[in-house]
Amino acid sequence: MGGRVDRDARKPEGGGLTGRLSAPRRAIYGFLFTFLLLALPIAVVEVSYRFQWVDTYRTELQAYNPPDVLATSGAGPTLLALGDSFTAGTATYPNGLRTLLPDWRIINGGVSGTGIVQANLLAGRRLRAFKPHVCVYQLFVGNDLFDLRYPTRGAGLSPGRRTYWFLANHVRALGFLNYRLGQWYEGGSASAPAAPRDQPERRERFVPQRYSARERLYLAADPTVLEDQIRVTRRRADDYVALLRGLQQLHAQCEAADCRLILLIIPHAVQVAPVYRKRMETLGATFAAPSRLMDHDYPFVRGIRALFADTPGVLIVDPLPDLQAAERAGEAVYYANDGHLNHSGQDDVARLLAASLQEWDAAR
Repeated sequence: MGGRVDRDARKPEGGGLTGRLSAPRRAIYGFLFTFLLLALPIAVVEVSYRFQWVDTYRTELQAYNPPDVLATSGAGPTLLALGDSFTAGTATYPNGLRTLLPDWRIINGGVSGTGIVQANLLAGRRLRAFKPHVCVYQLFVGNDLFDLRYPTRGAGLSPGRRTYWFLANHVRALGFLNYRLGQWYEGGSASAPAAPRDQPERRERFVPQRYSARERLYLAADPTVLEDQIRVTRRRADDYVALLRGLQQLHAQCEAADCRLILLIIPHAVQVAPVYRKRMETLGATFAAPSRLMDHDYPFVRGIRALFADTPGVLIVDPLPDLQAAERAGEAVYYANDGHLNHSGQDDVARLLAASLQEWDAAR
């Protein structure tokens, strides 16, 4: 009739919740919805990674160890090696230990690009699986503190790199995803690594443009990073406290598994011979006290020794004096365009580690 109102005419255009929201609010809700869609999967991956619900590095384990070594415990004692790219691979010191310690079962559990945080996440699974008598955890003076807390400022950093490192400082799974993405991008995999340390050694000369892109990036982000880590100065002092805490956690896991712990501390090349310091300076590194770089009792190793001075189940192995002696004798132990130990350096470390383990066993 005349006073009747059409019900359809009272409905706002567009109907539903979005029809009642202003354009700015629709934009905000859209942003939040998109953020949740992206954040939720990352959160699931992060929790899974931190608790190691899935063996995220099984591929590396299978690539660096013969199947029979993984399948059976054998009659002899077991040694589990954990560490970064100085350990990971098929031409690193664990492979040398297999020759030097034929009665031992050597498990290479190394993973490139990892540090003490990842080692503590991974150790529980590896200790339960292999029940080792000895666990070797390999540290690297050159980036173990840097990887604990990436810088988010620096003239040499792009906005994208700053954003990624900021997120990676809080979401550890991002480093793992980036690692896997890098393998996929390069067309390789853990079972077919393309790292020069797994290839026959080549006689190369130092060429700044050909040097490891990752290390050049680190120096661009923080030119003092090498000395700060060796001397445990500036912002790296706080990171060193975090490293010591992580080493205590790793020791507690080993102790609970009735496993002795060896801490193998690989020095940076600048600590071994002046030629490497000059190369790093060419790449942009700065040193306030270059004459102290080659000291044997340097703060990074001194603090670790002090922490475990009264702990009989921990042995600290420092190859710095041996590597310095090899360089003085004319033997290059690092690659010319890569900060890793070459085959000679890896062999030197394997010999020292085997001798130290045998001496430790004899003293028990």
